Amino acid sequence: YGDHRDLHSFPTRRSSDLVAVGRITDPETLRVVALSGKSDVSVDAAVQLDDPTVLAKVALDGRLHYSDRIAAVERVSDQGVLAAIALEGCCEKDVHGWDNLKVSVVGRLADQSVLARLACDCTVWPWPVRACRAAVKRITDQALLAKVAVDSKDCEIRGEAASRLTDEAVLAKLAVEDDNETVRFHAKYRLDELRRRK
Repeated sequence: YGDHRDLHSFPTRRSSDLVAVGRITDPETLRVVALSGKSDVSVDAAVQLDDPTVLAKVALDGRLHYSDRIAAVERVSDQGVLAAIALEGCCEKDVHGWDNLKVSVVGRLADQSVLARLACDCTVWPWPVRACRAAVKRITDQALLAKVAVDSKDCEIRGEAASRLTDEAVLAKLAVEDDNETVRFHAKYRLDELRRRK
């Protein structure tokens, strides 16, 4: 019947490894274990160490499964560290994992200017659509939303921003001047919606 272990190729956490990490008290040893790139212990050591910089390094470690990297992100509360993770370029070998990681980071980011930068600069993430949409949905500052609607290189992101704008002048300009039909549609629809509310 073959070896059943071949069926389970992604890393799992063994309870004996977790107990061993739990017994480590030396911060330098925890740092080394956290940065080892071993999925079964890296996140646990980083969480136990509770150092935002180490958690960020674990989150960006492409050797780890993306779910382990997301677990590290979920422990980071420092907005500067989250912004640094968000602005890190995409690892094209694991686009799906990076996109999931970026969506998780965006969900924890409060800095409106970083969210706008992510939505505008599609070169930060070569495959930005899910994470960029998530960033646009978190932007509440209308001036930054207008900047995204005008400056983003991605028409889907411009359209998403236009559908959330309240600035009628910007919407009117987009409805006429944007080079993408979908963006023009979103701008016209939103403009009509705002005018009906008056």
